[in-house]
Amino acid sequence: MAMFDSSQIVMYRGTVTKFSYTNPHVYVYADVQKDGKTVNYRVEGSSPFALKEQGWSAKSLQVGETITIVAHPSKDNGNFGMLLSITKANGRTLQSGAQETGDVPQ
Repeated sequence: MAMFDSSQIVMYRGTVTKFSYTNPHVYVYADVQKDGKTVNYRVEGSSPFALKEQGWSAKSLQVGETITIVAHPSKDNGNFGMLLSITKANGRTLQSGAQETGDVPQ
């Protein structure tokens, strides 16, 4: 958690490029617009076991699908963050179980 700014929350809409559902942490990579540029943004989630309790599975996300990421950003404003939730194009929201602190951008 030390590398993430838990006082800030960012939201990006993008396309999944990779979904790694393996121990010790789940990672989601998506091409998003950040500061006017397309970047490959990575979010780090909990373990697959912990996310399974939130309704996740290895098939929760597919490469090419559109998602909206809500995350605590990295402290250095890098292209990564700590996963709070992902909303799929069909409206289904996958929660990470992490505590949100700060206001979610609209």
